[in-house]
Amino acid sequence: MTVDVKAYHEHIAADRRRRIRNPYFHAFQSCISAVLVYCKTYGVKDKIGFMIDGGAVSTTHAARYFETFKQFLDAPNADQLGVLMVGDDKKNHALQAADLLAYEINKHAAGFERRSFKALCELPHGILNWTSDSLKEIANTIPPIS
Repeated sequence: MTVDVKAYHEHIAADRRRRIRNPYFHAFQSCISAVLVYCKTYGVKDKIGFMIDGGAVSTTHAARYFETFKQFLDAPNADQLGVLMVGDDKKNHALQAADLLAYEINKHAAGFERRSFKALCELPHGILNWTSDSLKEIANTIPPIS
């Protein structure tokens, strides 16, 4: 999942405190939403925990994003959201794999055709690139925040 940060700031109006509307929260909520859609589609009923790299983001902000997202969410399976955990990508193999995947998706979004990306695409997956056009399309559907 990628977000064109420049286009995000161009098309999506921020609330005056800039606490909720920012490209990182957009990416975060898009990823969580995608996981919930996956679970609904494939009948996964278990609680879902998420792990982020503690060195890459403010864990306080991420925790607030996660709790805020849970409050705003009206998905029928929102009760599946479990906890947000923080890990170290130097010690956690799952986070190392996520870094590799993020690198490949970023290269793909930038227009590179890589054999390593094609090999990853043979696995079940979903890719979402929030481009200028897609951000512009949703800009008018976002309610104002006071």
